[in-house]
Amino acid sequence: MAPETGRIGPYIILSQWVMERLIGELVGELRQPSNPYQNLAERAFRRAQVSALKNMYADLDPIKPLPRGALALSNNNYTLLRTAELSSRLVPSHEACALRTFGISNQAVFNFSLEWIENPLVAKWARLWLPNGQIARSKWYESRRPNPRISRNVKLASIENRSQTAYAEVQYYFKITVNGISHGFAMVKMYDEPDQSLLKLSSNTVWSCKRQKTFKVINVSSIISVVGMVPHTRADGQLGDYEEGPVFRVDKMGLDAGVLTGTIEFPEPDETPVHTQQV
Repeated sequence: MAPETGRIGPYIILSQWVMERLIGELVGELRQPSNPYQNLAERAFRRAQVSALKNMYADLDPIKPLPRGALALSNNNYTLLRTAELSSRLVPSHEACALRTFGISNQAVFNFSLEWIENPLVAKWARLWLPNGQIARSKWYESRRPNPRISRNVKLASIENRSQTAYAEVQYYFKITVNGISHGFAMVKMYDEPDQSLLKLSSNTVWSCKRQKTFKVINVSSIISVVGMVPHTRADGQLGDYEEGPVFRVDKMGLDAGVLTGTIEFPEPDETPVHTQQV
């Protein structure tokens, strides 16, 4: 905590959010209306004791197993989550073109066969569990569900320079297994560079852009977080077209603080594999 917290209050977002969440959790544990502050202090004391014990003896806080059907990847704590296709199949020509480009550029690493490069086959996965606890979904997954929560837009970092960021809409995920090790990738549509005039007028706050038509294959390790892409409001007060119109980026507030407190999204339990015929 900052030394000035007692005089001027906690830092907004960095520490205030964590403190308020803890207070809310402790108050939610109270069961007796009498002596609320004494009970609250006792709850906080017990929470501190339990946290100290878990830090001293890691076995008291075992790691939770992966959800049913999940696949841990070699890509630094990234995990593929169902729904998933049970067999590989051909993809549309525009996606196949992106896969060929990917296969040719990574031939030395993954030793793709000439047959695969000419007619790439992939088994689609619906969701990706990120190291920060977020779950990035895909258009393939969300288009199958009524009234989906759109959480398929992601923030990307350059592998060479993590400070350079871009944004993309995930179409689906897939894996490539080499020597028993699974590597994760995503088929995406990139977003254009932001409107520079609007970015400048908003002091680098409003990132307004349009989605590109072309497809690209990326390594899932470049995905930093899930972001929102919200259509701009039209002159008549209605939201614009999400698919064709310009959108602006919205980051999840308190994400960094949430990681510190262990706040994560848990996958829905009803995900099932998709049976497809091998082509």
